[in-house]
Amino acid sequence: MRQRHLILSIALGLPFLAGVSACSVIPGLSSKKSDGLDRVDELLGRVEQVQAESVLSKERAEEALGMLQEVSAPDFAGNPVAAYAELLSKIEASKKQATKLGESIAPLKETAEDVFTAWTASLESFGNTKLRRQSHVRLAETRARCDAILSSATAAHIAYESLNADLRDHALFLEHDFNAASVAVVAEQLDTLDAQTTELCDRLDSTVAASKSYIETSALRGQLAVNGSEVKSAPRAAPEEGKRRRARAAENTEEAVEGVPVAKKSNTRPR
Repeated sequence: MRQRHLILSIALGLPFLAGVSACSVIPGLSSKKSDGLDRVDELLGRVEQVQAESVLSKERAEEALGMLQEVSAPDFAGNPVAAYAELLSKIEASKKQATKLGESIAPLKETAEDVFTAWTASLESFGNTKLRRQSHVRLAETRARCDAILSSATAAHIAYESLNADLRDHALFLEHDFNAASVAVVAEQLDTLDAQTTELCDRLDSTVAASKSYIETSALRGQLAVNGSEVKSAPRAAPEEGKRRRARAAENTEEAVEGVPVAKKSNTRPR
């Protein structure tokens, strides 16, 4: 424990208290082991989750629109019953993905508030004016990057639900009237839906870019694998439920975010 106090003192630029006992706490530092860094690591996991869900949301939205375009094409020659069933399946998958995107936003916001509230409180514990000022600047910058993710993701989620509602209406229109005349009516709306989807994808791309920026600048030391100028991702392992409540993308999302930097789990995480 004393050795950990020494390490923390060196890392934070604080004077080491030679007389600190194993049960003592350095003023300004959490009494829990690496409690602050656990919060930061959890926040990184939340960002990764939003990032992965955004990538999948873009794919699901494009697939749903693509299927509607397929069944509305003038040269459609497939099985109408099977094609309509697939259209419903794509729209349902898109709706479920929108829900997952929305469910990833609230935990990010909650965890971010925990991190930034604790960080703000710790500023008062600095004795070194220069370090306190620099920490304050970095806090503002980090909060701004996190707010950019939240703002972009929230706007994308709203746009996504609106698109899914419109896609569902078009499928409903065809449910009892899937013929050349009704398809012609739907076809007239495809340009509008395409524009909606393009706008949504732009918002989702912005969310992914904001998440990438946050991860690249805020990942814990040693959590990013860098090869030259390229930042490569490495898999993260989820911690015990209830301890850090780390969110991570499902296994099938790792392929979806290939090429987008994510933090990797450290080999020496404190327990």
